[in-house]
Amino acid sequence: MASGRLAAKSQVLARRVALAVLLAAILALAATLRLWRLEAISFTYDAAAIANLAAQFVDAGQVPLQGMVSSTGLRNPALGVLLISLPVLFTRDPAALAGFVALLNVAGVAGVYWLGRRYWSAGVGLLAALLFAASPWAAQHSRGILGQDLLIPGVVLLFVLLFAWMVDGKQWALAAGIVTALALVQIHFAALAFVPLLAILLLWQIAGCVRRRQRARARPRRSSGPPPWRRSAGAASRR
Repeated sequence: MASGRLAAKSQVLARRVALAVLLAAILALAATLRLWRLEAISFTYDAAAIANLAAQFVDAGQVPLQGMVSSTGLRNPALGVLLISLPVLFTRDPAALAGFVALLNVAGVAGVYWLGRRYWSAGVGLLAALLFAASPWAAQHSRGILGQDLLIPGVVLLFVLLFAWMVDGKQWALAAGIVTALALVQIHFAALAFVPLLAILLLWQIAGCVRRRQRARARPRRSSGPPPWRRSAGAASRR
């Protein structure tokens, strides 16, 4: 008995160690692809405009009310500028600013692993994190300071909250997911693509509440008096 328990504990420990090693290797791969030679990134006019707005906020306290001009002629919201102002507090090096965004995206890879492990299995989490870490487009859009480069960690957080609401039944996660989606839209207008998804989920939630209320109303109400057989038996005894 004791030897069997010891063997089971050693197997569990070995499995945990193997998972930790694999996850560390995947995160190291993600960090390498996103942080390697950041000095060679393309620091475009749009990136310089965001960096300048962040520097104005840090130096002069001028709160940005809008971001850079998009390709459609509309100005993007200012939340992306506010996020970039965090590393601007310490450095103005474009490579360091891009490194800040890259680290956020590495955290997004870790979030993908947690999501897959929480709602499927550890193997699913590792495979999803590996594919996401090695994705060329995910790595490419993690090596800049534009608004779309900041979306990935927030999108992962959005799906974590949506799964917590839909699978775990945590109602607070729906409100947190809506706030997260609104914040993503304030980073870049590309996040508007999630608005129809949230609308469908909200309608589904409302329809579920309506169905539950209808079922509750359709249930027969229990009488407060004695059951009919007792009433008939009492009447017969009085006769």
